[in-house]
Amino acid sequence: MVSLSRRLRGLAFSLLVLVLISLAAGCILPSVFATSRLDQQQVNNNGDDTIATSPLEAFYAETFTAGLGGPLTEADLLIGKTGCSSCGQVVVEIHDGSPSGGVLGGLLASTSLPTGSIPSGSPTTFVAFTFSTPATVVVGHVYTIAVTTSSAISPNGYVIGLFDPGSLGPFYSGGQAYVNFGGGWGALGGSGPCVCSYLAFKTFVQGATTSMSVSCIPSTVSAGGSATCTATLSGFTGSVGGETITWSQTGTGSITFPSGYTCNLSGASCSVTVTGATAGGVTLQASYPGDPYNIPSSGTFNLTVTPPIPEYPYGLLVLAMLMLLTYTVIKRTIKNPKKI
Repeated sequence: MVSLSRRLRGLAFSLLVLVLISLAAGCILPSVFATSRLDQQQVNNNGDDTIATSPLEAFYAETFTAGLGGPLTEADLLIGKTGCSSCGQVVVEIHDGSPSGGVLGGLLASTSLPTGSIPSGSPTTFVAFTFSTPATVVVGHVYTIAVTTSSAISPNGYVIGLFDPGSLGPFYSGGQAYVNFGGGWGALGGSGPCVCSYLAFKTFVQGATTSMSVSCIPSTVSAGGSATCTATLSGFTGSVGGETITWSQTGTGSITFPSGYTCNLSGASCSVTVTGATAGGVTLQASYPGDPYNIPSSGTFNLTVTPPIPEYPYGLLVLAMLMLLTYTVIKRTIKNPKKI
């Protein structure tokens, strides 16, 4: 019996651990990175070059113009390695603005990957570099992805994918590749009218963190009575006008939604008129689904529904008054018969 009891406790503990892991994987991680969206990209590749130092072969960088606002959580690069079994880490940084005077702008975020995380061979696969502390980017602003390493060429090393659009393109209008041969950063030239080259890259932005507030006027209604409930979104970037808010309810009481369970944002808010159905506490929730610029959010409000107020027919009230008057007259008559 003791052994069985211990086994049951061990099983319960294992189940608890599995539940906690599931919650962490399903609730915590998605809130940080699952909402990241592809923003800028240049996926063409018709050449490559080695990234190495000491002696310096070349470092590379790419500027881009953010199309989404919020935390930049990931930058993907087309990178490989040749004869590089024990090279140093590949370092990827996000800098503010374009290189100026041969110098990169302020450092906003940095991450790195070891040799084992870089695929062997020519650069044919995009490798994800994620930032544990993302850079917060602003729509329309220019930033730089810089790629460096501490590894020397011996005789080979890391190889990064480049693209020269020539005279035909396609052209990436939001940025330009830069190279550093040891004397500072300068634009990487190409052929054709553009005289430009690009790195193959992708950027991912989490989007602005939004919040939702909900209010109802009045906050207490009787069954059959109505209240106007308003959802207001804040913290968003761009325009959210016309986007749909979905309502739901839980609790011991209930309400009805004459206009349905949705409303469309006008500016940053929208309202629904609800009617008390059954008495009790009702928690209303308004949910915003998110968009390419903003993270989903929701808010709640506790509404109280009271029992209906009894309604007596006017006829019964009049009859009661007449009966009271008649009783009074009869009583006085019996008491004073001579006054009739």
